[in-house]
Amino acid sequence: MSAFMSLRLIAAAALSMCSACSSPGPTQTTPPSFAGTYSTVVAVTENACGSVTVMDMLTFVTHDVSTGSVQLSHAGTNYQGTVKADSTFSTVPLTLTFGDGNSYRMTIAGKFATKAFDALVTLDRTTIATGAMCRYVVRWIGTQLQLV
Repeated sequence: MSAFMSLRLIAAAALSMCSACSSPGPTQTTPPSFAGTYSTVVAVTENACGSVTVMDMLTFVTHDVSTGSVQLSHAGTNYQGTVKADSTFSTVPLTLTFGDGNSYRMTIAGKFATKAFDALVTLDRTTIATGAMCRYVVRWIGTQLQLV
């Protein structure tokens, strides 16, 4: 092998190593966990159902950062869903009855922020005896409690 060819191979190898060293690798960031207990203020924002009653309650959030799964527990009901990379979340529709002659199909969509969340809960109510349907929407504003 000629000296020129050896020099050329060494230069090519050096350039290859240099470019690999100078370019940063992918940055790995761990998304935040939104797990915690939230004081949740509840207010009706839309209502085609007549009189409805809502109450401020605690919301308990569990969040698996590795899978994005989230569970919100509010007033004794558990809602399963997912959190996206932009901190928005949504739940799987859940249909419940409370012994008042109606069924409620409930979904939640919102966004987490640092120690807070803002969400809209959509309730599609069906009167079981007649099949009559209506909808109301409730806003949840949650503030994470500091644990002592």
